[in-house]
Amino acid sequence: AEKEAAKLQKELEKDQRDAARAVKGALEEEERRQAATLREAMSKARDRYKRIHNSERRGKKPDLIASDAKIAELLLVSKYQQQLRLKGLRTLNMASLREAPNDDTHNLSTMETRPKKKHRTRTCSSKQQKTTKEDYVDEAIPEPVFPTSAEEIANTIEAEASHLPPCCFCGSSDDNFDSASGAFIPNIFLRPASSAKPQGTLIRSHTRCANLAPNVYTDQHDVYYNVLPAASRAHKQRCKGCGRLGANIQCLASDCKNFYHVPCAVSTLWAFGADKSFYCPEHRTD
Repeated sequence: AEKEAAKLQKELEKDQRDAARAVKGALEEEERRQAATLREAMSKARDRYKRIHNSERRGKKPDLIASDAKIAELLLVSKYQQQLRLKGLRTLNMASLREAPNDDTHNLSTMETRPKKKHRTRTCSSKQQKTTKEDYVDEAIPEPVFPTSAEEIANTIEAEASHLPPCCFCGSSDDNFDSASGAFIPNIFLRPASSAKPQGTLIRSHTRCANLAPNVYTDQHDVYYNVLPAASRAHKQRCKGCGRLGANIQCLASDCKNFYHVPCAVSTLWAFGADKSFYCPEHRTD
């Protein structure tokens, strides 16, 4: 009887060990399944991050930097084109003025009575008429003369600094290191000539706007790559915060199409880290 009892005790202990082993195996299997699901989700997030940010470095050559002579030339061209636009507006305004006929019998002190308003007249003195015409004198605008010496180039750039373009991403001209966009990159980039812009186009960017843009990176000499392609893409993307074009960062959440400017993203109380990741307010967990 004692042997039978000992045998039954051993079988019971064995069954308990088998049951505990089965439970442990089931828990380990569940943990492995959850870990595999988590690893898969993290892998997809990393792949999405790599597609959006700096892994796809397609640029083989650095962005073209405009020389000082080219900057001075394009600034003078921009000023000349602006003067031509203003002249065109003045010409349109001058054509819309009501000119008095050159008839000696016409009295400049009174105008003809309007048919629908028989009892109202409009007066215009000859002095006022003369002053109005003098305000819209069609003056010839001289074509720009491009500087040649280094001193003339430097003086031209300093004098025409107001015609420098704003940031190609956020559209701001603020050059403050402590701002959300940071200071401007010292170098000014040059977009190659096209049919619309035969002289080329000057491109400027803030440091943070460029550093946080997808596929933009710098080498060991702080030379920028892919700023111009990133600016071209950003001009087709509208910011979720302010509604303007030029948004260069996208939310990393799956299937999220929200784009933001860097200042607009910072205004949502998001702090960019070393990985440059960004989540819009709709997909933040904390």
